Amino acid sequence: MRTPDGAITTLAVPGAGTGPGFFGTIAASINPEGEVTGYDVVPSGANYGFVWYPGGSFVTFADPGSGSTLATDPLSINPAGATAGSYYDATGLHGFERGAGGQFANFSAYDPGGVGTRVTTNNAWGQVTGWYIDANDVDHGFIWQP
Repeated sequence: MRTPDGAITTLAVPGAGTGPGFFGTIAASINPEGEVTGYDVVPSGANYGFVWYPGGSFVTFADPGSGSTLATDPLSINPAGATAGSYYDATGLHGFERGAGGQFANFSAYDPGGVGTRVTTNNAWGQVTGWYIDANDVDHGFIWQP
């Protein structure tokens, strides 16, 4: 994160992978309050979502729908602190929105045989956008609202 005066803050989720082949901490989005979301990859290869708060504390999480795959990739955080992204399970890729209090809403925006739901952003009203690829290899955008 870079402040207006040019200082850069390095974010490193405790326990994230640091060796060759591990991505470590991936910051994806920042909201007006300075909260950052993204994901980290631990040495086992699992992805966990995180929220970093100004002052330096982290909260990490796995979407309950990910089961044993533990692949949770938030890419957006709105002004209220809700994150949105995608998670993998045994059947493919799905979308989620995680409220600032930690509650999950999971959804899928694709047809059977498609590639899966890729979430790109969420807004202050809880709407989530993204895209999916159907069974005919055609891209489709979507808007989801709980």
